Amino acid sequence: MNIQAINLKSTRRRRQATAKATFASKIYIVGGCLLIFGIVAFCLNYRTWLNKNIARIDKETTAYRKKIHELNREIEDLRIRKESLSGWTHIQNRITVLKLSLRLPHPVQTQRLVVNFDGAPVITKPDVPGNKVAMASYNQ
Repeated sequence: MNIQAINLKSTRRRRQATAKATFASKIYIVGGCLLIFGIVAFCLNYRTWLNKNIARIDKETTAYRKKIHELNREIEDLRIRKESLSGWTHIQNRITVLKLSLRLPHPVQTQRLVVNFDGAPVITKPDVPGNKVAMASYNQ
């Protein structure tokens, strides 16, 4: 004899609950897998985008470095040319080619430039009439 009594209604409810639980758990498992797949796909896509930008920036950097190198060479050439053109030998040759009659200025043609940093009064000589000065500069 069987001592336990079988309740058919409770057994049926249990079977339906387990069937519903398995369907819901399948949905959760599939949803979790889709979520993980989406995260991995996003990470791979982001990494590809970063690599593409890094390659583009590297090409731009190479072009800019080449341009900087060319500009540095041009600056050096211009500096050398400036030094050669401002040398006395070149100036003396240009004076003779242009036939300039240069001579030293007369003392009345020169003027002293006084820089007064401390603000003390400056003693100046009175101007002599007849002096022609191209530019007068006073620091008072």
